[in-house]
Amino acid sequence: MAMSKAAQEIEAFFERQRLHSAPAWRPEPGGMLVGTVVGRRMGQDNGFGEYPVIIYKTEDGNYVAFHAFHTLARDILKRIGVADGARHAIVYSGLVKKASPTEEEIKKGNDEYHSYYGEDLDKPDASTEEAFTL
Repeated sequence: MAMSKAAQEIEAFFERQRLHSAPAWRPEPGGMLVGTVVGRRMGQDNGFGEYPVIIYKTEDGNYVAFHAFHTLARDILKRIGVADGARHAIVYSGLVKKASPTEEEIKKGNDEYHSYYGEDLDKPDASTEEAFTL
């Protein structure tokens, strides 16, 4: 039986609410997120500026929000793109010591960074080839 227009509007409203309230992905080192991009928004400025939040629908039908406030996370999203329908795999490797931190970075406790790796699963090689130049 077909839904009424009012019922379809209510269903769409609750779907948008589910997207908006998607829980944050909070990975442990080695944690992996695999999903399809279904939404984007900017996260609130909590003293470090706004940052991108990408909403994914996982294969089990749940929604999860990737809060890309770490520099490397944002760089990965720039590289692989965030078009609706893109299928991404992102791995969080945890905190990694910088290879050659400055003395200033060491004093300030900025000698580590949050490491991520990500790909668009539909075009895994494209993101590296596009950025490569000689």
